[in-house]
Amino acid sequence: MAGRRQRITGQTYAERLLAPPVSFSNGPSWVHESPYLYKDFEEKRPVGASRLKELAMKRVLSDQRSLTPELFANVPWDIAHEMWQCLGRSGKQTMYMWKLFATAYQVEFRKVSQYRSMKIGFPMMPVQDYLGLVNDDSLNWGVTLFLSTIYARTPDLVGISRIKNLVALDIFTPLHPSFDTPDEALTAVALNDRIIRTWCELVRNSGAFRSLRALRLIHQDDVSETLFEYLAVFPSLRMLIVHDCKSLGTGSSKAFAERYGWEVRSGPPHQLDDYQGMEDTDSIYRLYQETNALRDCGVTVGACDLAVDTPILDFEIGIKRKSNKSQPIVFLRRQADQPRIAETVMRKRKLTGSDGGSASYNSTKSRKPVMKERGKQDITGMLAEFL
Repeated sequence: MAGRRQRITGQTYAERLLAPPVSFSNGPSWVHESPYLYKDFEEKRPVGASRLKELAMKRVLSDQRSLTPELFANVPWDIAHEMWQCLGRSGKQTMYMWKLFATAYQVEFRKVSQYRSMKIGFPMMPVQDYLGLVNDDSLNWGVTLFLSTIYARTPDLVGISRIKNLVALDIFTPLHPSFDTPDEALTAVALNDRIIRTWCELVRNSGAFRSLRALRLIHQDDVSETLFEYLAVFPSLRMLIVHDCKSLGTGSSKAFAERYGWEVRSGPPHQLDDYQGMEDTDSIYRLYQETNALRDCGVTVGACDLAVDTPILDFEIGIKRKSNKSQPIVFLRRQADQPRIAETVMRKRKLTGSDGGSASYNSTKSRKPVMKERGKQDITGMLAEFL
């Protein structure tokens, strides 16, 4: 390959065409995982040949790209269970197959694998592609999402509302973006009131965030106390955790939160002993599990489209870093009729054209001058006025 010389700078360079990696050509589901089953991953039988069922099972699982839930419509669960165990022995229980089995065997599979974790430390695709991978309009599984905004854009943050099966959300903005990515040109975006307000409008108009139960915000300094007003219309949201958010830890913001039915706590309501063995005890998935125990604390739990035993996909985009500056502030939702109250307040604000969290609503309306009606007078009364 011959090099070329640039006249102005005198530098020599070479050009060549590169084909995309095979993982990208297979589709977004296979950028971080391989769909192929390794040959002879199990030990040979000492005597005799493998059973025909085993050979057929390996042949079906040799390439996961062609498998769909419809192909398993007539496959009994006991055979499908053996296939799932076969994938486990070969180390090929991919996220794609986990979603497939959760869709094809909605009742049986949740007893076998109710939790799946997928961590993407350094994303290789746009954030929108990852959001599309975890979305399920049929609500066959739920998603707990951690997102580092170093890789996100404002449309990506708005696009989170399209995840119908989102049950918990963790938004993290790194203080030092250069520590989390080798690309020094990347700058982290952050949540703001306009994005939260857009979410609120999507909740009211298109039913977004219908299953969201827990929300955690870390280093979100552009969000003001109006957050509590907007989140009051989220039908299933019961826990809000803020960590190192300047405008959300003041006394006035806590008082404003109480107006919309939020109670301030110094920590999560429960410490679940069943999940102390988890690799990440501070994950958003663990906080989601704690929302299921809010009934024991006297907190009203709203209706949710997802059952408690629904399989959950714990999905992380970016590197998670712990902050030790201050303790998180936990807000718990206590009143079930707060969405209706918030709707009334926001409707009044639209009528007055005001937009602000602490601005009070002025119920006094401007009135046009109206002439007073006088009683009818006869001709005798009119003449008496001139005499």
